[in-house]
Amino acid sequence: MSYKALRVIISGGGTGGHIFPAISIADALKKANPDTEILFVGANGKMEMEKVPSAGYRIVGLPVAGLQRKLTLRGIWRNLQLPFKLLASNARAGKVLKEFRPDIAVGVDANGKKATLAVVNAQGQAVKSGSCTLTVKTA
Repeated sequence: MSYKALRVIISGGGTGGHIFPAISIADALKKANPDTEILFVGANGKMEMEKVPSAGYRIVGLPVAGLQRKLTLRGIWRNLQLPFKLLASNARAGKVLKEFRPDIAVGVDANGKKATLAVVNAQGQAVKSGSCTLTVKTA
């Protein structure tokens, strides 16, 4: 059985618990059809920026950040920067989506996913959040 070649964005990361399953999804899609194009989207400076290229996939980094719960001067400063980073992340995610034109966007839990899937949703495309199981039959 052959499968259609797809253009797939896989977004998210942050920890190995998110990155390695995302890489496994990409591997399964490539195994089903080697012509499938995969583009990862993650957070600048995080683990995925190293692990994804070492697995053989392209990745685009977004300047995402999470809310700092510690009310230290550093935490407050980072929280003040947060709205600007969110705007920059959404703009960059929109540009990536416009250029790559994916058939499917897959999100794994992390901040990078939120920006990318928010832009997918804003563009009028359906977004369903939740868990899924990917099964690929191979010969």
